[in-house]
Order: sequence, then C-alpha cells, then structure tokens
Amino acid sequence: MSAPESIDRASRIPLYLQLAEVLRIHVEGLLDGELLPSIGRLTERYGVGRGVVRAALQELEREGLVVVEAGIGAFRRPRPSINEVDARAGDVVATRPPTPAERRFYDLSPAVSMLVITRAGTSVEEAYPGDRTVVRMV
Repeated sequence: MSAPESIDRASRIPLYLQLAEVLRIHVEGLLDGELLPSIGRLTERYGVGRGVVRAALQELEREGLVVVEAGIGAFRRPRPSINEVDARAGDVVATRPPTPAERRFYDLSPAVSMLVITRAGTSVEEAYPGDRTVVRMV
C-alpha cells in the first residue's frame, strides 16, 4: 500500500486523521529535533484549515512523534535510545501501565507501557519503558 500524499475530501475518514497519516510518514523521515513546516505552510500545501492542521499535530503529539511548542512550531521528538536487558530462565516478563511518576520521569506518551521483569526466586521488579527496551533471553 502506498503512502497517502494528499487529502481525500470524499473519504469518510476525518480530514485531521488523513493529514496526521500524511505527516506521520513525513515525520518518520526527519532527524531528531527537526522542525516541521509551519501551520500556514501545511494549510496551503494540503488545502485544509488551521484547525485541521492543529488537530493533526495534536494527534502526532499524543502518539509521541512530535513536540509542539506554542509560538515556535512542531519538532520531531528525539527517538529514545534502546536499552538491552537480559532475562534468564524463570524470570517473569510482563507489562503494566506506568505510574504518573514514571510517565513524567521517562516522558512517556499515553500509549507506552512499562516492561516489568521479576527475577526468578525473588519478588523484586525491574521496570523499564516499553518503547525503548529490548529483552534478551540468555
């Protein structure tokens, strides 16, 4: 399936979601911290109103792809570095929602869960952000 390049006004999909999909593909190609085109440029390019552009950017911000700063613009959110964590036979690996403190500390988007490893023979839990952790079974 090819990436959408324009907005289909005949579609039942809301304009802001169509634009978010177009911008999502654009954002994936940006460098960390790189600025997206201004709201004005996006309205001109895609023929939609400023409210549609703002809603699309809010969707991407909710997904954790961009950071929107009032008066400055929208930037590609830096990609987190990936942590490798070893798990051994008997360890239990699970996920859970982050606590409010974890969400703030790790700057997690709403869709990200915590990866929890309970080591074999203990009740000690090690929690890691799920969007930046890879578990290796050793």
